[in-house]
Amino acid sequence: MACKVESQLREFASRGLSQRHSAQLLGINREKVRVLCKAIQPPIEWPGINQSIGSKLSCEGRRGTVTSKMALAINKSKKQEITVQGQTINEHTVGKTSVWAVTTNGFTSGDLQGRLLRYGAPNAAVKQGADVLLRKWKKAGNVSFRNGKWHWQGVK
Repeated sequence: MACKVESQLREFASRGLSQRHSAQLLGINREKVRVLCKAIQPPIEWPGINQSIGSKLSCEGRRGTVTSKMALAINKSKKQEITVQGQTINEHTVGKTSVWAVTTNGFTSGDLQGRLLRYGAPNAAVKQGADVLLRKWKKAGNVSFRNGKWHWQGVK
């Protein structure tokens, strides 16, 4: 039986299946597969992280998917530029930050500042830029402050 399982594991690995998927096909748990793989010589060459067929298909299935929350944030951020102390935060940065705010599970003002900085806002404009965005979002009814964090209120 061990030889049959070993040959099946080698075949699954050569076809690009993950250890998890192989265990599922064999009807045994993943831990048994891991123990068997450690005992098998020469070792089985499994696909790398995110390189198995299942992982690639999963990523491909999500590619280009825009949720309703993301679409709402993108539409609200279009044609938005913020100018603070003579520094302009462009609409691309505002849009990416808006999508992040919609998809995150609550954020602080510091988180928002960090996101603006990461997406290319000038250092001098980050603190006030975050305040301006929060005021706009609050005025539009998009965010509320609960339990020490800002939460997006639009489409769920």
